[in-house]
Amino acid sequence: MMITRIILTAAVAAFAFAPTMSFADPAPREKARLVMLDQCVESSSTRGNLFEEFAKSCRCASSRTAKKLSDKEVASVVSAGKLSGSASRVWNEQMKACK
Repeated sequence: MMITRIILTAAVAAFAFAPTMSFADPAPREKARLVMLDQCVESSSTRGNLFEEFAKSCRCASSRTAKKLSDKEVASVVSAGKLSGSASRVWNEQMKACK
């Protein structure tokens, strides 16, 4: 019990007193995947679907779309924070394939 407290205290102190420590941003393609996943889950959750159903489709489509997008499309998704243009077309194709 005492060892657990010491470890926990050390971890909290490390984060509290190391403001220069930062976590690396994910790679652009991963960041685009996360943007698409968030957008999909948010829009699907308002439709009254079961969470497991739409979450599975969203994970599948975001992963497949991120792999198929060009670097330019990835940069567009990351900078805009949403799908647009040709990236939306790729998304729609992958969403159909993942259902």
